[in-house]
Amino acid sequence: MADRLSIDFSEGDTIIVFQREGLPYWAIYLVTSDGETINESLVERFW
Repeated sequence: MADRLSIDFSEGDTIIVFQREGLPYWAIYLVTSDGETINESLVERFW
């Protein structure tokens, strides 16, 4: 998944995904190493 989304992350990091269904369909990806600090983020919109 990270290669497809061009997200940089290290081993041990967690990718959290929030999704909103409907039109458009939104997906928000957050990368965190400690559960509090956001290291990387990405938003995708699907039709």
